[in-house]
Amino acid sequence: MGRIVNVSREDSMWVAVIPSLKRTRVEIKHLPAVDAAVRQIIAEVTNVHVDDMPGIEIDYRYKLGDPALERELEEMRRIRELIASYLSDLTPRTAEAAGALIEQGLPVRDIAILTGASPGRISQITPQGAGHFGKGQEVPPRGQGVTKAARDAARAKRAVQPAVEPNAKAASTATRTRRARIK
Repeated sequence: MGRIVNVSREDSMWVAVIPSLKRTRVEIKHLPAVDAAVRQIIAEVTNVHVDDMPGIEIDYRYKLGDPALERELEEMRRIRELIASYLSDLTPRTAEAAGALIEQGLPVRDIAILTGASPGRISQITPQGAGHFGKGQEVPPRGQGVTKAARDAARAKRAVQPAVEPNAKAASTATRTRRARIK
């Protein structure tokens, strides 16, 4: 835990009081600007260079006049911090697992389902979006026609697919129609 700063609303201003600095007080119009103003004041009073201030932890305690609401907001912030902590641990683990699955030749969409991440996220955290290509296929360098290569591969695959028999197509359409009516 770092320095405690009590923040409250007075008239149309946010007021930040820093008890450990002889009740230093800062008035700011908009809440997002409170952190920068508080850090500036702390830097001036403690003779710490402003560039060193981002590393100093500040514990903001918001006083809104409704203790139940204040507790609820504090609990929400605590849960969000916990989620952020889990996510920072989850990203490298997901990247490692996705890399192993790419080596097995699985496509990005399959990897996304297996890891519980989105296909876009898998493409972001894996080297060069390698999961778009099957096992044994060369992956073009990032930014050098990856989209075009994927599009060309899909077109080539469609070109060699056998034509669907007319009866099979009709049966497929009838099955979809029955499913639609059942729902």
